[in-house]
Amino acid sequence: MQLLDPGGAVVWEGPVSGFWDMNRSKYKTSKEKFGEPGSFAGGGTVTHFHFGLRDPGDAMAEEAWDYFVQSVGLRFPRVQARIDGKLVPLPLKVAVVGK
Repeated sequence: MQLLDPGGAVVWEGPVSGFWDMNRSKYKTSKEKFGEPGSFAGGGTVTHFHFGLRDPGDAMAEEAWDYFVQSVGLRFPRVQARIDGKLVPLPLKVAVVGK
């Protein structure tokens, strides 16, 4: 991926991947333990999130983009990415597929 400034100059280039970090999310509200550790069924945790009136997929994609921008240290008011040869305005929204 290449990040371009508004004038078209390449300001960053490299392979990218990203994810939504549920442990750093501002939407995380609580974590709940269940079961008994060491028992037949085992123990575990459930993490709760509250997205308010926002679409969870949009909220997670936006937060994942913010983490990416922090990781490459860029601060531009408008930026585009060249992904697979196509110019895409950023922030880039990606589909979040549930399991």
